[in-house]
Amino acid sequence: MRLLLTLLAGIVIGLNSQVKAEDRAPIQPDFLMQREPATEESRVQMFLNPRMLTLWKSAFSHPESELHRQAALAVARAHEQKLSDLEQFRPDLLKLLKDGQEHPATRYAAAQALIILKTRDSAAELFEASRKYGQDFRLLIEPVLGRWEFAPIRDVWAQRLKSTETPRSDLNLALEGVRLAQMSSVLPDLLLIVKDSQRPMDLRLNAARSAAGLTAEGLEPDAQQLLSRNLSKRVNRLTAAMLLSRHRSPAAVKLLQTLAVDTEPAVAAEALRALYQGEPASVLPVAEQALASRAAEVRRVGIQTYLQLVTVERLRILSGHLNDPHPDLRAVVREGLYTHSQDPQFESVVREAAIAVLAGDDWRGQEQTCLLLAALDRKEVAPRLVELLHSDRDEVMIASAWALRKLAVPETAPAMVTRLRELSEPISNEDWGVSHQIAHLSEAIAVLKYRPALDVLRIYIPKNLQYHEIARSGAIYAIGVLFEDAAKAAPAEPAPGGGGLDDAALASQLADQLMARVREASGMPPEFPEVRRTSAIAIGRMGYQSHIPGFKEMLGSEVSADPVELAMRWSIHRMTGELLSIAETKPQEATGWFLEPIPSPTPADSSGK
Repeated sequence: MRLLLTLLAGIVIGLNSQVKAEDRAPIQPDFLMQREPATEESRVQMFLNPRMLTLWKSAFSHPESELHRQAALAVARAHEQKLSDLEQFRPDLLKLLKDGQEHPATRYAAAQALIILKTRDSAAELFEASRKYGQDFRLLIEPVLGRWEFAPIRDVWAQRLKSTETPRSDLNLALEGVRLAQMSSVLPDLLLIVKDSQRPMDLRLNAARSAAGLTAEGLEPDAQQLLSRNLSKRVNRLTAAMLLSRHRSPAAVKLLQTLAVDTEPAVAAEALRALYQGEPASVLPVAEQALASRAAEVRRVGIQTYLQLVTVERLRILSGHLNDPHPDLRAVVREGLYTHSQDPQFESVVREAAIAVLAGDDWRGQEQTCLLLAALDRKEVAPRLVELLHSDRDEVMIASAWALRKLAVPETAPAMVTRLRELSEPISNEDWGVSHQIAHLSEAIAVLKYRPALDVLRIYIPKNLQYHEIARSGAIYAIGVLFEDAAKAAPAEPAPGGGGLDDAALASQLADQLMARVREASGMPPEFPEVRRTSAIAIGRMGYQSHIPGFKEMLGSEVSADPVELAMRWSIHRMTGELLSIAETKPQEATGWFLEPIPSPTPADSSGK
């Protein structure tokens, strides 16, 4: 079974629901603090030092074969990075490829470079090398020649199919090649291999896949013959299903439906995929059995069919697969249910089914319905989400905290602060679930602007390596939101959790503490970069312009795309309106080559000073 599943791994259909083509991102926990500052990532333009080409030319002329190999690899790498027009090296590469005295690794590197350079006019030389230098070269070159529509390789493939003496690896190359080249004339030879019980399983399966790729009709008798020979052999049932993968006739559908309930998961999955890709409705007679299968690749097609041909009852059945053992399938169901919930006729059934799963005991379903119901803005589930904050599964701890932030129900704020206090003792940096829950709860407090949380949020400002940076950053982000524009506030009553200080005095004290975090770029150990970044953003949001000189001192004259520097520039702009350069896209020289030119001397060097 394991071998069959491995052979099929390359043709498993996509995991995403095919209900509708949507431009939305999957529902996943995210962080508000990572949305600021909102900047587009700049793409650095690389260039190749022109002197490098002269060096590589010299390397090709050197008698040492290893230098030739390194030069060929460098040319290929530079072309892949689109650094220069490297067609000038084609004669050098061809010379290496044809030189029988070169080391095989050097010839192989030359062949790779010619292929990467897409030198189609070198096809004949590459073809000759594939015939002369062995299997490694054939594996590299033959698929490329097929894509380049090089006619002589087709004759070679056709001859291999007819011979029982063809080495296994060469025959597999031919089987793949004739399919890609759509050589329908070899179909009879492919079917002979498919039906030959003396052939190895991988050859028979590859031959069936190639035959199916060449025609979408007429293979029903061949599939039936395979099934009538020896039904107990899995390979016969699997090759039969493969042969019919593109067939749509009633006879083919009937055979595939029989194979779709096969006890061998690889066979059932192959048949189900063929049915679904042809007409999803043809899966319906066997969909219930598919959904009950222990094999994920079989359940997947049943799930996709129900999502594609949706009814109220099918949505209720699918909600049970929010608990599916396979994480990808749980996500497919979650996204599909969300999509269908946007249709008024299905909204209530999705909501009710999801709430029922959320109330259950299965952590998988709890995680998925936390995400789903938060995305649907179902605020009535907030009390259950508070309960799930105490789950012993990281996935549920995180999903429930994120969901509470999304729903932003004011009545949940005291419970969230209580939970934060429970987690305020130093924890292991490796406690991923707790750290992320702290960050999500902190952001939820920020959204609700719940000031009584301040005393626990302040715990995370001082450097403490027993707190994960994501937990500290979330708390610092929340402090910045709670004291937004506090520098402009008039003195007032003492702030909750502020030790008797009013808002302005307390915010000023907090801003000083946060600036200490921003400054600690070095140290033993240095402050976490994400803590420094969110601290800089918090200062800007609070509006304390007294820290602008410190920001500018750290920024210096060089423009950088470093996240901490971006945060400082964002804060300066927010406080003053001054728009500093965010980042410059300066061309950079590509380095790290096996040979590089010696830098040109500076004027001081040339004068001897």
